[in-house]
This record gives sequence, structure tokens and C-alpha cells, in this order.
Amino acid sequence: MSPRTPVSEGQTAVILSASLILAIPSLVPHSATTQDAKSVEVRCEVEGRPQILFLVPDGSKVKKGDLICELDSAGLRELLTEKQIQVKQAEAEAEASKQALAVVEQGVAESRATMDEAITSEQGRIKTLEIDLKICDDTLANSAVLERSLEGLAILKQARMDRPILKAAMSNARTKLKALKDVTKPNRELILQSDLRKAKAEWTAKSGILKLETAAEARLARMIARCKIQAEQPGLVLHANPENPGPNTIWIEEGAVLRERQLILRIFTD
Repeated sequence: MSPRTPVSEGQTAVILSASLILAIPSLVPHSATTQDAKSVEVRCEVEGRPQILFLVPDGSKVKKGDLICELDSAGLRELLTEKQIQVKQAEAEAEASKQALAVVEQGVAESRATMDEAITSEQGRIKTLEIDLKICDDTLANSAVLERSLEGLAILKQARMDRPILKAAMSNARTKLKALKDVTKPNRELILQSDLRKAKAEWTAKSGILKLETAAEARLARMIARCKIQAEQPGLVLHANPENPGPNTIWIEEGAVLRERQLILRIFTD
């Protein structure tokens, strides 16, 4: 004879075999087969091999929302505690990488601004040299007039001395400006882009880890919640035990170890 779970005192339940339940029309209407009866299947929705801690007795009448089965969640709770620590660590690392990215972005912006200022400054220096060189050339162009006085001669002498200096300074400034535009700025931009890509990649990686850890935490929380199974409808409970169990049959009872998606019981409605 198949084992049955005893009924606790005061509980509304009748311990019946599957064949007897199906033989009573008031319990399973219209037919003598479970296939034709209106029922809800209750399965193990927990990963791994959970153990049944509590199981409503076979043949019990239950109301919607009644606790009909509870699975052992101790191992899952330990995993959840560990995962919560990992989530906190992932959050800290993601936040640190985000702040590091902000620092790099600020540094990139400042470096670009500094480079633009250097180019603008050199362009301004060239304009000033151009003005000074034009003044010098205009002075030398009026040499015939200036040579008539001692003061004019002094001005001419100074202009003749200044002109080669201004020309050399102009050449140097243009060379420097070209180097800034064609070499220094592009090379610095490559370095800045590399630093920015690394910081973004680090932040993306840490954010991805946080997302995975958070999803794992939520999955464990869902598994723990599924360890307490409530009736989705009122009706009569029938354990998913065969009439003629084989040697490898897992008998549905308190203490039994289940596999994921294993059928635990059915609730039959009137």
C-alpha cells in the first residue's frame, strides 16, 4: 500500500487514494478520470534539488491563498546573502569606474582647451609679429625722408636691426603653429582618445558585472519566494503519487527531495 501523510488535528481533510477520489462524483465531477476534471498542477519551480518541508495532506480541501507546500530555502538564503555582498562590491566598483570616467572626461576637456589656447596664442603672436614687421618695412620704405634728421637716422637704424629679428621670430612662430596643429594636437588627441576608451571600457565592464550580479540576486530572491507555494484556487488536493510506484519513484511527501519542474500535486475544483 502507498504511504500517506497523516492529517493533523483540526484540519479539514480526508485521506483518500487516487482511485477513491475519482470514484466519488462530488469530488471529481463529470468523469472518473483526472484528465477530464478541472485541476491546477503545482510543480517545483525552484532550481536544484529542494526538499519538501511542509506538504498539505493528500485529500485536503484548501482555499485560494492557503499554504499548500513549502520547500527548504536555507541553501538559497545562504547563496542570496553571498550574492548581496557581491552586488554591494559590484556597485562600489561600478561607481568607482564611473567616477574615474568622469575624471578622464574632465581631463580630456581641459587638455583640449589647453591645446586650443596654445594654438590661439601662437596665432595671436604671429599677428603681432606681422604688424611689427609691416611697421618696420614701412619705416625702411621712408628711409629717404628719415635720413634727413638725426632722429630719423636712429629710427632707420633700429628698423634695420629689428627686421631680421622679426623675420626670424615670424618663421619660428609659423613653424611652431604648424607643429601644434599637425603634430602635437593630433598626437595628444590620440592619447586622450585612448585614455577615454579605456575608462569607458572599464565602466562598461563594471556596469555589466553589476547588471549580472543584480540579475542573479533577483533570481535567487524569486527562487526563495517560490519555496512557499500557495493555492491558486480552492479545491481538493491530490498528491502526484502513482498508484503503483516503481523502485525509483520519488514519493511526494514531507522530506522528499524534488527536481525542478517536478509535479508535486494537483488541485481539483468542484
